[in-house]
Amino acid sequence: MRLHKGRYFDTQIKIVDKIQEVKDWGMTAVADRKEEKTMAESMKDFEKELEESYKVMGDGEKDTDTLLAWEKIKELYAEQATLDVTVSGIVNKGVIALVEGIRGFIPASRLSLSHVDDLNPWLGRELKVRIITADAENDKLVLSAREILKEQRDAEKKLKVAEIKEGEVLIGKVETIKDYGAFVDLGDGVSGLVHISQISLDRIKHPSVVLKEGQEVQVKVIGNKDGKISLSMKALLQEKEQEVIADINRLAKPDTIHLESDLALIAVVGRGMKSTRGTAGRLFSALAHAHINVKMIDQGSSELNIIIGVREHDFEAAIKAIYDIFVNTQL
Repeated sequence: MRLHKGRYFDTQIKIVDKIQEVKDWGMTAVADRKEEKTMAESMKDFEKELEESYKVMGDGEKDTDTLLAWEKIKELYAEQATLDVTVSGIVNKGVIALVEGIRGFIPASRLSLSHVDDLNPWLGRELKVRIITADAENDKLVLSAREILKEQRDAEKKLKVAEIKEGEVLIGKVETIKDYGAFVDLGDGVSGLVHISQISLDRIKHPSVVLKEGQEVQVKVIGNKDGKISLSMKALLQEKEQEVIADINRLAKPDTIHLESDLALIAVVGRGMKSTRGTAGRLFSALAHAHINVKMIDQGSSELNIIIGVREHDFEAAIKAIYDIFVNTQL
């Protein structure tokens, strides 16, 4: 009986222990659920506080979206990225365009490669721009289209320059004259240099002796290296000279041909020359008195003109001497 009773008590104790264990488990489960609920509420409170903290960051002036937008703008600025924007407003001396929702200012001087007076046509226009100033603290965002336009122009010019081949003969206009030569505009933004030594067959003191700005000239490409085009007028004159010599040899078959360069030709023309005595004498006396040497003389069969050749540097003095003897001097 004792053994039986002992077993009974043991079983009873075990049952009590199990009941207590179940109670303990239930209490633990309830405690775990309470802890999870508390944690969830705490996370919600934390997220709310975090959101509020974002709103007051940046001296309490910028919200989260604005801060993130400026971070993106800083990245774009560092990368020097090309951006597509639309002009949304016109202000004093420029226009407005949005980047990541932030107002950006494009100065009028940065809209185009040329000067912009009227900004109204730019409203609503799509542009490719680059950020040149990104100052989040002062809300200063400045954009520019000029750099991209310049890069595009330079790239196009590079391609056009590459297409110009040595030996080509082109027509251009004298753009600017320098002491060392003249720049010739070949069109499409491409220009080349005619060095002073390549302007004339003769030696000249300054390019302006032969050329003037705006003058149309024919030139030959004698070099194209590193985007710099070298031109020559002299080469074409030499080619023409050789053509003339070849024609003379073919038609006249002379024993020798002597070329005289650096000559200026002056024609003295008058209907009364044929019947007026001493015209040629007065002409040559005037030139001799001015110490000008006559290198060539030619008279047409009609006897209405006399053509003389003098050195290039004597040209102006010769004209003055002839004018004085026939116009200013009364016989």
